[in-house]
Amino acid sequence: MNVRDMLAVAIQNYESGDLKKARQLCQKILKKNPYHPDALHLFGLIAYKNGDNQIAVNYIEKALKHNPDLPEAHYNLGNALNKLGKPMEALDCYKEAIRLNHHYAEAYFMIGITLQNLNLLEESVQCYREAINNNPEFCEAYNNLSGALREQGKLDECLGNALKAVKLQPDNPFALTSLGSIYKEMGNFQQAKSCFRRAIKLKPDMVKPYTNLGDTYLAILDFKKALYYTNKALEIQPDFANARWNRAILFLLTENFKEGWREYEWRWKTKDFTKIRRNYPQPLWDGTPQKNKTILIWAEQGFGDTIQFIRYAPLIKQRVKKVVFEVQQPLVKLISTCPGIDKVIPLGSNTQEFDIHIPLLSLPGIFDTDLKNIPCHVPYLSLPDGHKIDNSLIRKERNKLKVGIVWAGNPINKNDRNRSCPVSHFIELGECADVVLFSLQKGSQGQDLSRYRVEGKVVDLSDILNDFSDTAAALEELDLIITVDTAMAHLAGALGKQVWILLPFYPDWRWMLNRDDSPWYPSMRLFRQIKHGDWGQVFSQVKKSLLQLINENKQNRNI
Repeated sequence: MNVRDMLAVAIQNYESGDLKKARQLCQKILKKNPYHPDALHLFGLIAYKNGDNQIAVNYIEKALKHNPDLPEAHYNLGNALNKLGKPMEALDCYKEAIRLNHHYAEAYFMIGITLQNLNLLEESVQCYREAINNNPEFCEAYNNLSGALREQGKLDECLGNALKAVKLQPDNPFALTSLGSIYKEMGNFQQAKSCFRRAIKLKPDMVKPYTNLGDTYLAILDFKKALYYTNKALEIQPDFANARWNRAILFLLTENFKEGWREYEWRWKTKDFTKIRRNYPQPLWDGTPQKNKTILIWAEQGFGDTIQFIRYAPLIKQRVKKVVFEVQQPLVKLISTCPGIDKVIPLGSNTQEFDIHIPLLSLPGIFDTDLKNIPCHVPYLSLPDGHKIDNSLIRKERNKLKVGIVWAGNPINKNDRNRSCPVSHFIELGECADVVLFSLQKGSQGQDLSRYRVEGKVVDLSDILNDFSDTAAALEELDLIITVDTAMAHLAGALGKQVWILLPFYPDWRWMLNRDDSPWYPSMRLFRQIKHGDWGQVFSQVKKSLLQLINENKQNRNI
């Protein structure tokens, strides 16, 4: 058999999955001609299939040395480099493949994946679109485009692309799982469940649809089925971090704290948290007394999480010599007022002046927190000494009930669609006599007020609120704060201010279920949706309670 025929048979063996025979034939070819570029390339592909990525790189580079005009070789070299954790080098390879073949849809697709993994979402979206332009039947490109758009919060657009992917391949379990995830996020739980069940039927050993089906049942508060499907996922893959994370949320929401805190540590294996995990040479603190040690506590999640869980600082201080807390810049001054902290530094300080460290939300587990021992000495934050803002807009409303309002959270939060509500509901509260509303809303959502006639009903304070200390100064002048589930609720609670928090049907785990108070914040009252997405019923309760408070305020003024 001549070299050409041997190569043809080797390719057939490779494509049929007989890698051993393909490898043997490549070795024979390379023994006759050590510089045969196609045989070197194929040998590299076989190594790649076997998981030997460095060997794959070595052989494909040799192939390109002898024939640099092989677009497929550049593409496959990029794949192997990506597997070795070298995304920038991989991108160069994909771009060279496209230079040689302008219509190389798969190369555009892989650039999209690489950029998405680097969190360059807009650039990733453009590459997926190029892949589709060059191959309109490219199901995986539609599917990944949908995922990138979803990460950008563009749910309506991502739904359209996910539907196209499923239309192209109705029996593709990956596309069905992606479509179901979008339906779930949009609150279309019936369609979500249908997609996940179809994916499971097509691929019973696939872990994601079981996990996502469990998560969907969790969103409708069917805990028995949620746990069942989550456990089914873990039977397939016991170390699947997303399923472990979902189980943590389920346990904490239903007050099974012991199991919940343990499972919560699996967050560090999930995609979102691996990006922020810190691999310090100093050891993690395990809770044991270290009287001669300095501990670094570092904020890991949102502003509200930081405010809520810094309450553990005094307990930590009892066990160590010095407490250093690394916190988001807008919180530095305010957090400095918390007892038990020796030094507050902004995130990104890159300090190494510590002996042990702990991520903030591991503290409840360290202290075996349950309903009986939640540290709730409130207030545990206060206005920094000498900190003042221009409160004249608030103080001039002397005889009315002064109510701060927040209707929306950070739009990049995956749960924001669930927790935020239309500002119109709040504006209706301004119709009540003897009350004046003060908008504490920051960000682009603050512009929502401009669509309404709010003169005399809502006073916008956003221009004087530059950080959390400014906001704390404003809260001190208010009688009540009404807010959706944002950092404002935690700030008001930590300051000991009267706060009403408005919760979606599926609340964050920390608010638990079937209660209108919070063990975390004694001054907080909870108003819950009874039906998913129904804020009207919530505001009906809020208005009734607000009118009662107004009457009490009047009576107190008349005494």
